Parts: sequence; structure tokens; C-alpha cells
Amino acid sequence: MISSNESIDSGVGMRLSGSRGDSLASDVIWENYTNPIVAFLQQEDSSTRRDPLYIVLPITVIYAVIFLTGLVGNVSTCVVIARNKSMHTATNYYLFSLAVSDLLLLISGLPPEMYYIWSHFPYVFGEAFCIIQSFAAETSANATVLTITAFTVERFVNNFRSSGDSKRASRVVVRSFLAAEFSIWIFLVLYVAICHPFISHTMSKLSRAVKFVIVIWLLALCLAVPQAIQFGVVYEYSNGSAILDSARCAMKWTLIEHAFEISTMLFFVLPMTIIIVLYILIAIKLRRSRLLTATVKRKNLPAGPNHCDTGRGKSAAQRNVIRMLASEV
Repeated sequence: MISSNESIDSGVGMRLSGSRGDSLASDVIWENYTNPIVAFLQQEDSSTRRDPLYIVLPITVIYAVIFLTGLVGNVSTCVVIARNKSMHTATNYYLFSLAVSDLLLLISGLPPEMYYIWSHFPYVFGEAFCIIQSFAAETSANATVLTITAFTVERFVNNFRSSGDSKRASRVVVRSFLAAEFSIWIFLVLYVAICHPFISHTMSKLSRAVKFVIVIWLLALCLAVPQAIQFGVVYEYSNGSAILDSARCAMKWTLIEHAFEISTMLFFVLPMTIIIVLYILIAIKLRRSRLLTATVKRKNLPAGPNHCDTGRGKSAAQRNVIRMLASEV
């Protein structure tokens, strides 16, 4: 027979073991609750590692259309500008830079993104490609913003070159822009001139727009490094061991505090402010030109035919430039 003391002890032991089991189970449940990636990976059906098909399929089609049209369009732009010497103008050099920037982003970013929407985990492209992908995305974004800003400044200067007051105003804007956005260019030029005189001599033969494009890309490459090297392949951990299927490309460590906030200010907020202000000034200038032309026509003031033709040609060219710049932004 089992004594009452033994039954009590066994009952207590069972309750204790049961409480330990409940505790371990609750720990596992809590870990999965607090770490949705682990819970996501523990699902047996591999199709659950992606979004539903009614979301994935339309996004895939849209991405494929964007990739193909972007690839064909930007490659065609580069080939046409490169092969036709008559198109070697300042405006087309900036457009060439924008096309290269778009190609860089399309080729390095869109295929991995299309793979990701079909399989969120694991990241299969490796540590090196994760860093290269981040570097390419940052470089493309920086180059695009700097190119559009330089493009806008040059259009602004060309439109306001005629009048004295406007010319002084344009100088103020350009100086502010250069001081805020391109102060590092001085150091790059000095470095090239002192350490690489042959490159400096070669660049002296290039046009101003080509020099701007080269410096823009050097600046975009240099400023993309701090953000890119902070990325890497990261894993989730369960019971102290890494879950290999949880690999994803994300920020791995912090090299510079608030690096992305600083980059947002320098390469989005400040350039967009400059671009908006310059567009407003250009629009005001064009409106005044049209009003002046209409006034001259109404009063039938004498004007030479060459002057009228030149004015109409400039106005049409300016309107085309404004439309092109607006579409680029």
C-alpha cells in the first residue's frame, strides 16, 4: 500500500513538474509572440513565407514592367546621347547621368526585391551582395538628387543671366547652394590637382557640365560608403543559436549616429527646398516674359523681326526645359 505521505509527495511532484512544463511552454509561446520572425519561420507551409498571391502577383507584374521599360528606356537614352555628337550638350549630360543612376538602381535593387516578395526568408544573396546593394541604392539616390539640383541651378542661371538685378539674385542663390551642398568639392578638386596632376590636366579640357557630373558621382560614391557598410546579413536567435532560415539584409551595426537622418537632410530636404525655390523663380520669370511679350504685341511697338523670332524661340525653349525638369522631379 502507498502511504498517505507518499501520495502527497507524489502529488506535489506532479504539480511541480507540471508547473515547470507549463513554464517552459509559456516561455516558448512568449518568445514566438515577442519575435514574429521566429514564429513566421516555424510554420511548416513554405507558401506562408510570402504574402498572399493576390498581393504578390500584381506586384510582380508591376515590378517586371518597371524593370523592362526602365532598362530599355535608360539604355536607349545613354546610347543615343553617346553616339550623337550634336546631343553633347549640358542638358543631355545631366540626363545621361540620371539615366545611369536609374540603371544602377534598377539592376541592383529590383531583382532582389522581386525575389523577396516571393520568399521573405532566408536572404540568399550573401553578405557581399547585401553591402553592394545598399551601396548602389545610396549612390543612385545621392547622384539623382545632386544631378537634378545642379541641373536646376544651371537652368536658373541661364534664365536669369540677362537682367542685372536678377543676375545678382541668381548669384546669391547659387552661392548659397554651393556653400550648402558642394563645399566638399573644393577638397576633391585640390586632392586631384595636387596628387593626380594628369587627371587634373585631363579634366581641364572638359566642359563645365561634364566636370559637374564627374564630381557629382564622386561625391555620391563617397557619401554612400558610411550608410552601406552599416548593412549586412543578420539572423534571429532562439535559445542562443542562430536560425539560418531567418537571414535577412538589414542594418547590422551603427557606424555613425543619425547617419540616415543626416543623409535625409542633405540629400532630400535641402535639395528639394532649393529646387522648389528655383522653380518658383523660373516660373515667375517666364510668366513675366510672356506678359511682356503680350503687352508689346498689343501696343504694336516696333521691334526687329530677328529680335521677335529670338524671343519666341527662347520662350519656347524655356517652356520645354521647365516641362522636362518638372517631369524629372
